[in-house]
Amino acid sequence: MKEKVRVLVIYDVSYDKRRRTYMKLLNSFGYRVQESAYEAHLSYSKYDRLKKCLKKLENDKDTVIIYKLNSLCEIISYGDTSYRERMIYDENVFV
Repeated sequence: MKEKVRVLVIYDVSYDKRRRTYMKLLNSFGYRVQESAYEAHLSYSKYDRLKKCLKKLENDKDTVIIYKLNSLCEIISYGDTSYRERMIYDENVFV
């Protein structure tokens, strides 16, 4: 089985046009969990591609943070968690 990584990407972007660019990019990799937060389960090659794409968008006025989660993390959701129904869960995601 190919190894995968779970990531959480959060961003703070002031300008609508740039914000839409980030949204489109991150939608192609994962699922929106909050207004400016995306979660994804990615192969390491897709993870590398995501980092390269985000690096190309880098701007000193924007803030983007990628959290690479490992097997020691715990995810607890309260409230509207309907986005999780779209996610593919894989017991072997964490390596």
